[in-house]
Amino acid sequence: MHILGIDLGTTGTKVLLYNDEGKIINESYTEYPVSTPKSGWVELDPFFIWDALKENISKAVNHVKEKKFAMSFSVLGDAVIPIGKNQEVLYPAMLSSDIRSDKYVKKIEEYFGSRYIFDYSGRWPHTMCPLTKILWIKDYMPEIYKNTVQFLDVLAWINQKLGFHPIMDYSSASATLYYDINNKRIQDEVLDWAGIDRERLPLVDVSGKYLGTVPQGRLSELGFQTGSTVEVSLGAMDQLCNALGTGTVEGGDASCSTGTVECTTIILPDNITNDELYHHHFIKVPTAVENQFANMTVLWTGGGSMKWFRNTFCQEEIKEAKNKGINVYDLLEEGDRLISDIFFLPHLAGSGTPWWDSLSKGAFIGLSLATTKKQMVDAVMEGVTFSLNISMELLERLGLDKKRFAVIGGGSKSKKWNQLKADILNRTVSGMIYKEGGALGASILAGYGVEIFKSLKVTSKELAKVEKNYLPLESKVNQYHQKYEIFKEIYPALKEINHKISKLDFSY
Repeated sequence: MHILGIDLGTTGTKVLLYNDEGKIINESYTEYPVSTPKSGWVELDPFFIWDALKENISKAVNHVKEKKFAMSFSVLGDAVIPIGKNQEVLYPAMLSSDIRSDKYVKKIEEYFGSRYIFDYSGRWPHTMCPLTKILWIKDYMPEIYKNTVQFLDVLAWINQKLGFHPIMDYSSASATLYYDINNKRIQDEVLDWAGIDRERLPLVDVSGKYLGTVPQGRLSELGFQTGSTVEVSLGAMDQLCNALGTGTVEGGDASCSTGTVECTTIILPDNITNDELYHHHFIKVPTAVENQFANMTVLWTGGGSMKWFRNTFCQEEIKEAKNKGINVYDLLEEGDRLISDIFFLPHLAGSGTPWWDSLSKGAFIGLSLATTKKQMVDAVMEGVTFSLNISMELLERLGLDKKRFAVIGGGSKSKKWNQLKADILNRTVSGMIYKEGGALGASILAGYGVEIFKSLKVTSKELAKVEKNYLPLESKVNQYHQKYEIFKEIYPALKEINHKISKLDFSY
């Protein structure tokens, strides 16, 4: 039997085909666009995901003699897709970085209190949470709301498209604000207040649960050969699959995925209490390993900040890299240079952890006539990493040990950025052989569901391989610490100004 680990991401879908020992046989990837029809709106047509899934599965299994497959998914979190009575998509997926539902965050906090919400969900009310998006649809798109039979996330929708009941896992459900992660049940009081019928919501179960065999009628559409058998197990939210795919399964372990969004998943040890997490505005989420919890630090534009800078300011470098046949990021990062006095606040879509400020804005600080483009490139990478360090520093004060810190995703291909992380975080950073931790984690769930693998933890540690360890350089650690101390003052100093900017409207 071969295993398909599939990563359904915000900007692309990747399919990896493994044998049952975790060796990659084939892989395929397709990008698709995210839509921003208005300021603060971030949407994705779900059929971009479905079409990319079909295309990449077909490429991955093409010319493979094996006809028995296990399959599972790593999925972008917190999206909401309204589905009609004939399973039609009534409106594009509203993504986690969509902030149009901001006023419902305030309503939830005013009625329930943030501590009540945190105690059962492990979350703070935020625009990324699906409950706020459903309430926005209810008030601003009443016809769509009325005709919606189910509000699904991407995982539940994909499972429905494959012919199963729409079902999501515990990690995906935790962000909704209507799910109790401790007792594993819907929080009826919240649904009653919101006026939402629970029949409109997907089922919830443990990651790795065996769902069944894909109906034969779907197989040819997905690109499988006639006579193939495809067994599906329940996947997990992308960051929890990343944790599985990097061996991040013990208390204190961390995995950092730098894609469009940078998210670091830290397995919580028992000595950090809910009171401490709440006080520091941290979230708590179930992992793919049953009865285990993690904290996730989030920056909505981690790798997205680099992509924005590249696309906005580096057209000449893009052309030069194309002519040389190299990656434009390698061109932008090449060469040793001194640490500069330029700062970048990477809040291009709000702040993420630990402030969860949807109205914060990005900023370059310290520019002068002497500032160079490469200094600004460095400042972007530093700003993203300084933001992560704020959360890591707080967790370490609460008792988190400096254990394994794995890096994956597109950003982990940059040796410069990996070393910069080691220097700023002052800890060993492990670059993994398999950069796509989500797909590997999904493959582990697929194999676990069909009982090829007996233990998620054991298999994770066996299959996650380190390519290179980056050790902190003492001279850089000291210099970056000086810069970091200043960086910590930037968000508080700009907060009120950015909130005023967010209220400007020159559209009339």
